[in-house]
Amino acid sequence: MCVDAAKRRQLPAWIREGLEKMEREKQRQMERDRQLQDAISAKKLQEEEERDAVHEMNEDSSADRGPTTAVKSRFVRTTFHILLGITTLLFWLICNLAS
Repeated sequence: MCVDAAKRRQLPAWIREGLEKMEREKQRQMERDRQLQDAISAKKLQEEEERDAVHEMNEDSSADRGPTTAVKSRFVRTTFHILLGITTLLFWLICNLAS
């Protein structure tokens, strides 16, 4: 809500304070959204890099299935940690939005 300075001065103090509080909350929410988007983008980039690494390792491995099993296991662990990080971030955001 945009109110110029002259109109704002004419408003009662409690309304001005309410407007200021709303603006601060809006700024905080925008910052939280930006941080969440940054975190999601970073996780996606990390996932892509790890997927590429796994793909390269699978291409480089011979017909022997030993290394492939280890790569899949590493991939599963990495995916688990990424999902855990995203879940933790979402939990943190929900807790902070509730307060």
